[in-house]
Amino acid sequence: MITTKKIAFFFLLLNIFCFQQNEVLAFTMDVPKSDKNFTTEISYRIIGNLNIIPVEINNNTYQFIFDTGARTTVVNSTIINQINHNIAGTTNIKDANKDTKELKKVAIPKIRIGEKEFKNPVVISMPTSDYFKRFGCEKIDGIIGYDIIKKVKWKIDPKNKKITLSDQIENFNIQETQHKFKLKTTEYVSYIDTKINGSKTKLKLDTGFNKYFCINYPFYEYLKSKSNNIQQVKSQGWVKTSLHGKNNGTLNTIQAESIQIGDITLENQIIYNSKNTPLLLGNGFLNNFITIIDIQKKQLFLDPIKSLENEKIIDFDLKIGPDYQTNRIIVKNIFEEHSLETTIKPGSQIIGVNSVDVSNFTKQELCDFWNTQWKTHHGKSTIRIEIFEEDSNTSKEITLTKNQILPRITNEMRKKELN
Repeated sequence: MITTKKIAFFFLLLNIFCFQQNEVLAFTMDVPKSDKNFTTEISYRIIGNLNIIPVEINNNTYQFIFDTGARTTVVNSTIINQINHNIAGTTNIKDANKDTKELKKVAIPKIRIGEKEFKNPVVISMPTSDYFKRFGCEKIDGIIGYDIIKKVKWKIDPKNKKITLSDQIENFNIQETQHKFKLKTTEYVSYIDTKINGSKTKLKLDTGFNKYFCINYPFYEYLKSKSNNIQQVKSQGWVKTSLHGKNNGTLNTIQAESIQIGDITLENQIIYNSKNTPLLLGNGFLNNFITIIDIQKKQLFLDPIKSLENEKIIDFDLKIGPDYQTNRIIVKNIFEEHSLETTIKPGSQIIGVNSVDVSNFTKQELCDFWNTQWKTHHGKSTIRIEIFEEDSNTSKEITLTKNQILPRITNEMRKKELN
């Protein structure tokens, strides 16, 4: 089941590094020849369906996102300024919203993950931005991207929160019962063949996307043209956080009748689309499996650890979430076909939840409320919220009631339930 909190995190990482780099990197990363037949294991955390791994730079440990969708490893510029580095030039990075920003490329001595060292990597030096601040009180220091991920094999075990690195796929003891897939790889990305509602496409393997599936606009239009009965809802408001900050727009949420990935067949799964989104298979899906990624040999192995059920969205008409830039709780999205009797704008501040004053939080208070108390409030079938609207300098109270948003409940379905 998909809830407001999960959707509020939607597209956090989706587009930031679907970028174009206008220069070839000037340095080559070394994987030492002595690192033969090695295996090393690390513990990791899952935050918002994303894998956060410990990375050592200059004898200090930092928290990085493990992101197969990011072409190049990214390190916070504060860290870069504290270590020896060589400028390798600049690169113009264009995010999926077609916004461009020039960032430095730097060569650093090494990055260490577990007992594995990656020497002389060229990384992008990125200042702290809205992108990293979106994690609230969780300090995220960078991204381990495709350039490092493709150098070794990875076994990701979300059940035990362990990641194993090796140079030999045989060290992972792969069973014949595991699902095996052939990846289509390039220098910067890996794809996997997929069918959605019987139509062929290829999805980018993107562990930096926290949901299951995302499709681009042409494929979204194609699916609609093939079926007049496609189940979907639209919402307006905050869609994603990209390289240059927050982006608002229309979010299309679709229920696919069938999705086939190799010998895995799923029914009634939620997929997303908004302007400029790419085709993605995300970490939300992969967290249902022990995943082995071998980009060098173009292989992906999935070993199920839980069953994949039909997805539903049962939620309020408003999607509420924290804004860590202002330390406020805000209305992030509003479903277009809502049952509210009043007009509410995305971005409006929530100043009260079930008589609890949430109007003047510090950052830590906002984190504490959102990670603990909000779960209790959101678990109820109805909540009472107070909204402040800056345009009119007024506040109003409304009651939100949970509804099944997808799949839509038709009159025929209601009659069957009553009978």
